[in-house]
Amino acid sequence: MTTLSAPSRNAVDHILEKAPDFTRFRTLSADKRQQLLSDFIAVIYATDFVASFDWMTEFPTDDPRWDDINLLKKADAAQVRELLIAHLRLDRFSHGHLERVMTSGFLGAALSRLRALFAATP
Repeated sequence: MTTLSAPSRNAVDHILEKAPDFTRFRTLSADKRQQLLSDFIAVIYATDFVASFDWMTEFPTDDPRWDDINLLKKADAAQVRELLIAHLRLDRFSHGHLERVMTSGFLGAALSRLRALFAATP
């Protein structure tokens, strides 16, 4: 059901280069977490990574792909892109959503998957 293409190598390289250290995210104060998150969102939007697609239809609220790290292990780059965009969009409607995604480890796992996928391609 993927509707988007894989993200560009330039976008992924930039996002991965600027990604914060998610392993220490939980230890930061709420203000620091919010600043880190805002900065990271700005990095993503500064690339061509985010694109329009019908994320609400693609990812209904009861869809297990929202937070299934095991599914990420098999996802291709386009699927990871769609999931990350959906999480970014959902955060606009559900304040704190991205913080939960960061804290759960899902965001770090998604970025690790992109890193692995793009390391394997020339």
